[in-house]
Amino acid sequence: MRPVYFIAGLTAIVFLAWGVIYFQNSAIEKVSARNGAIEILEMIDTGGGIFVLANTGDFISGEIYEKGLLGWKAVFFSQAVNDRKNETIIRPESIGYVSDKNMGFHYGYADGAKVEAVKFQADGMEMSSKVNSHFWVIPALQDGSDGSFIDSQFSAILKDGTEVYHPFEEIN
Repeated sequence: MRPVYFIAGLTAIVFLAWGVIYFQNSAIEKVSARNGAIEILEMIDTGGGIFVLANTGDFISGEIYEKGLLGWKAVFFSQAVNDRKNETIIRPESIGYVSDKNMGFHYGYADGAKVEAVKFQADGMEMSSKVNSHFWVIPALQDGSDGSFIDSQFSAILKDGTEVYHPFEEIN
């Protein structure tokens, strides 16, 4: 066999393998579905990747995806939050957090019929998120923390305008 044919055949096999792998990872939705998600609730560009709030049916989780030579890949995961079926309005232990190099994201469940928005305050800035039927997401600048906060930084604004601070004991 001539070396030219061998190199051409090997090159074709490498490109074919790359194409198959890239096609399987060509969309965040494909990768997220393989990771167990049945629905993507939210996607936010982080400047270096994409934050995805994924619903598996039983819980939601935050994931950061980055695109590389082989397609999209989940590079950061957070703990799963599981309280959608709970009867409480908003639960303090049902707040998830994930971050990449650029941004952090707090997220969780809340009863959209009773909670208008969720608010987070840090370093003189105030970020808030309207509750979208049953979930919320608050992007925040990545400050090197693990997403921890003190009670006075985190609050829920009820439909009647009342602001209730973490751990939300007055409403649960």
